Amino acid sequence: MKKLLLCRLFFAAMSAALVACEPADNSAQISAQKETAASSSFTAATSESTADVADESVRLNAWFEEKYEEELSFSPIQQTFLGVTENNDQIDDFSLEAQIEQLNWKRDSVAEMKANFDYEQLNADAKISFGNISWPLPKLPISSELTATFLSR
Repeated sequence: MKKLLLCRLFFAAMSAALVACEPADNSAQISAQKETAASSSFTAATSESTADVADESVRLNAWFEEKYEEELSFSPIQQTFLGVTENNDQIDDFSLEAQIEQLNWKRDSVAEMKANFDYEQLNADAKISFGNISWPLPKLPISSELTATFLSR
């Protein structure tokens, strides 16, 4: 992106320099100045939108880190595997209730992500992460009848 900006500025400067070397025909010089001004405003708008994309992507990545820590709290086994020693004396809760709780947490997290982040304002990497987080989520609702059936066994 910086190379593109530098190239545009270089060509705008060269155009202005070449126009300045021409004889007294001011219309060509005025035209080149207008092109340079238009290019500058385009560059400013592009820089602004690039900054917005970077800010939104940084915000999303920070949110991912926070949610990862929350998700990690569901699994003492995974914590131990990663070298976290706080819960070495515990194991994961493999019950259906715990699985439903985790699924609901994931659904709530995805809903929060979709509500708080503008997909169009993300860079390409953040868009992939956004899709990877929201895509594998099971689409079927958890009915209370189904839950009651499995819990009563």
